[in-house]
Amino acid sequence: GARTKMFAYPKGSYNAKIMELVRECGFIGARTADFLNVTGPDCPFRMGVTLQVRPYGKMEFMQLAKDPGRLIRENSLRSFLFAQWGVIASSWETLVAMLFNYVHRNGGVFHVYGHSWEIERLKMWRSLDAFFHHISKRKNVLYLSNSEVIERAGGHPLIIRGDAMR
Repeated sequence: GARTKMFAYPKGSYNAKIMELVRECGFIGARTADFLNVTGPDCPFRMGVTLQVRPYGKMEFMQLAKDPGRLIRENSLRSFLFAQWGVIASSWETLVAMLFNYVHRNGGVFHVYGHSWEIERLKMWRSLDAFFHHISKRKNVLYLSNSEVIERAGGHPLIIRGDAMR
């Protein structure tokens, strides 16, 4: 009986017309599959993600990190990723923890997502559980659903630094 507020674009594919259709259907926002995003959404219908729950190879990750126009809009994150490239892609667990810690130190929005069928197939439930345990007791972290991020942003870019939001 609860209203569905958010939309996830199938396979992450969207354009301006699709974004408008989603808005007209009554959603308050939509999630893309634009990776390595650690800033709040610049538009409620273009919410990026930080990381998907799945293994990443070193070369694949470096290709993602090299495309700053599409993926990494924040210079400090790009610099951090290149400085850590040898360690980051050693495992999903290492990568997700380093990215979360980066956002925790520098502010922003950390957004991890996964498909249950894929997590099951890849046998990653323990990894995901370990990550949630890693972040669960952190101070000055605000845990929000996608719609809560959009609602708190009020249509403006959202930056979270510790427990202060602007």
